[in-house]
Amino acid sequence: MPTQRQSIGRYGGLKSWANTPDRSARTRPARAKSPSSIEYHLERLGPQFADATDDQRLAAAEAAKKAYYAELALKSARARRKEPSDAA
Repeated sequence: MPTQRQSIGRYGGLKSWANTPDRSARTRPARAKSPSSIEYHLERLGPQFADATDDQRLAAAEAAKKAYYAELALKSARARRKEPSDAA
């Protein structure tokens, strides 16, 4: 059973979204700062890319993004090996 505080929070969130005509525009800043965006990785390139071309920076950011997801996959595989599934 939700507490009063949870109900108030839920009401506020729903009311806020009900008054948002362009959901995509509202969430754009957060999506740009997410590791799923290429901009996230472009912002984190090191100083060695100061004199790089745009194509070089983009290629490095794309590689960094792929590396990020490869790391997540490795962590996920390790976690699955440590804890057997209860669903079986």
